[in-house]
Amino acid sequence: MSERRAAQQALSERRRLFGHLVQAQETERRRIAWDVHDDSIQAMVAVGMRLQLLEERGARGLRRGTGSPRHVGT
Repeated sequence: MSERRAAQQALSERRRLFGHLVQAQETERRRIAWDVHDDSIQAMVAVGMRLQLLEERGARGLRRGTGSPRHVGT
């Protein structure tokens, strides 16, 4: 009977460890997803700010009659 009990305890311990492993993997997946999402948002904001700056520069140049949209940023 002690072999059976030892086997049950070993199985129980393996299940517990497996549960911890799955939980750790899910936590890491969420962290990675958050990092990727955060990096993507930051990149989009930077692109948006750059486009806004270029648009403002182009509009100023056109108001002064000093250029066309092709000359923006040069």
